[in-house]
Amino acid sequence: MSDPAIQNYIPWEWSVTPTNARADVTCPPPSAILGTFAVVNVIVGVLSIVCGHRRVTKKLTCKMFGHKNSTSWTWMWIVIVGLQLGANALVAKIIKLTPGYHQGFRTWQLTLFFTARPRVSWIFGLPFSHAANICTERDGRKRSWRPGELEYRRLHGRREVDDEKDYAWRSFALSQFIAEIVLQFITAYTMGTTVAFAARRGHYILGNLDFLGHRAHMMYSAALYWLCGQSLLLAVGGIAAILASVLEEEIAKKMHTIMTIVGIAMLPLSWMATWLFWVGYVRLAGDL
Repeated sequence: MSDPAIQNYIPWEWSVTPTNARADVTCPPPSAILGTFAVVNVIVGVLSIVCGHRRVTKKLTCKMFGHKNSTSWTWMWIVIVGLQLGANALVAKIIKLTPGYHQGFRTWQLTLFFTARPRVSWIFGLPFSHAANICTERDGRKRSWRPGELEYRRLHGRREVDDEKDYAWRSFALSQFIAEIVLQFITAYTMGTTVAFAARRGHYILGNLDFLGHRAHMMYSAALYWLCGQSLLLAVGGIAAILASVLEEEIAKKMHTIMTIVGIAMLPLSWMATWLFWVGYVRLAGDL
């Protein structure tokens, strides 16, 4: 950020600034930056749906994962969160080690800031999984059993009946959803810092703001929007995820439905809020 006045509206003390701003170098406009975010989001979302299918996962991992009725989602979310934070930390470290930038920030600060970026894999995963589950249940009801076969299977445990069903995206969707819940809790640090900064300085009152302040107002409003709307959903989603991992199969299915509903509600409250947050930040920062 080349304009020192912008720092008056940035909620954190650190910044990524060049040591020697050159007049002959033109930074990409905000529309190009946000467009890149959008394209990357869509590509990652589509690839995640393809690779998240149970059979594709099984082939890609040489049959190590992707088994029917797998419960790997109860711990796979840890891997997803680790990969997200690791990628953010790697990018932050590369920026820090790149010559030509002031070293006024720490790697962990930029890592947490990047966590507030919008993600779409979990948005695609839940509806795909829910639709596939409905089709699987419907096909299971239509299946014709030999006389006495269904009763025999039920007498020897409902699990044997369920083993015939293929919930192709369930493990992917649940692990992505739980990972997103955790990442949203981490995002609360950035959003909370922004709201506290703006509230202390009266930046939520438009009459107190100049031209740059009006640009920053979208970022402040998005952070407040996220904080107010997301708190309850994070609590409900977290509880549903925990219950789904410890309860019996039938109750876990109901928890899966609740998680889908929470995920749909999170779309305007979480994903849209983070997008607006970044739109406001990019507009304020100008030359990044």
